[in-house]
Amino acid sequence: MSARRATALLKKKGWVILRTRGSHTVWKSPRGTLLTLPDGHREISPGVVRNLLRALEESDA
Repeated sequence: MSARRATALLKKKGWVILRTRGSHTVWKSPRGTLLTLPDGHREISPGVVRNLLRALEESDA
């Protein structure tokens, strides 16, 4: 998954950016869940994608 696609998905679900440091951004869900996402990368590693999908499921529930 690309970083742009992940960012668009988070914005669509109502997540907001808390802070950015270097090439990583910390996102916060409407329920308060935090997620760190590498922004400056073309492709995100499979482990980070798993964490992203898990966080999105938890924030929807």
